Amino acid sequence: MLRRNILLLHNAALGDFVLTWPLAMALGRTAAQSRVFYVTGADKGALVQKAIGIETSDIEAGWHHIHGDIAKIDGEAKKLLGGALTVIDFAQSPNPDTVARLAEASGGARVIPVIPNPPPGLHVWEHQAAQFDQFPPIGQYLRAMQDVVRQRGLSTTPPTHPNRVVIHPGSGSAAKNWPIERFAEVAAQLKQAGRDVWTALGEVELEKFPAASIKAFKDSSTVRELGTLPELFDLLQAAGAYIGNDSGPTHLAAMLGRPTVALFGPASDATAWSPQGPKVKVLPFEASPDEVVAAIEPK
Repeated sequence: MLRRNILLLHNAALGDFVLTWPLAMALGRTAAQSRVFYVTGADKGALVQKAIGIETSDIEAGWHHIHGDIAKIDGEAKKLLGGALTVIDFAQSPNPDTVARLAEASGGARVIPVIPNPPPGLHVWEHQAAQFDQFPPIGQYLRAMQDVVRQRGLSTTPPTHPNRVVIHPGSGSAAKNWPIERFAEVAAQLKQAGRDVWTALGEVELEKFPAASIKAFKDSSTVRELGTLPELFDLLQAAGAYIGNDSGPTHLAAMLGRPTVALFGPASDATAWSPQGPKVKVLPFEASPDEVVAAIEPK
């Protein structure tokens, strides 16, 4: 069987996933005759296909034995694995047995375990790149793709609504959320300044945020209920600016090149997880609504 597939096995949160995209971009350039696939959730797969054109395989379609009885993998998953040249497995605690089983099930593919979370004092991108420095030219191209995102962002498409500011006041953890009432005050100030303000709320925010807070957002902005991740991509790409917490949407907005204000509090590590893009400002939780508005609306 012709070996040309490069598989990236990734099943973590949105922010972690988005931050691996420069690696996929680098692999597409260092192995131009290969096919690069993310093995991930269907919604994240649809997102990465739309954002950077990487092929995907739904992790629920035959891959559920990937960290168990690999011999039971069948269907499309078995075909992709059997044609794999390289398998990159993101796992916080790499298991040598899993690496060996992946190599055996693929018929001899090179298996590279990658630890996603960086050690103290190191940004996740530097941590990723350091793990690939032993695999030239992947390491060099990875650093180059990271620099491209930092300097100009992923998207060269100008916003269709440059006056629009998207606010996402939630995250994967309540401890990472800047106070809701401050976000509502920011929305009110931006509306008063003449901006087209949209507040993006997911199921968790709609269920857990106080009714009064949701009403405040509705009074000062257009409330958009988050649907699929490709819909989130369209929402952020159309906007002229973004404000949010330490969250997946914040990382996505930053990497798209949209002016991004990210609120990082004690539960977040800005050294390790600061959003990456050409127009990013990270502010502490002590920042006032006036300071956040000023970061979006510089005098």
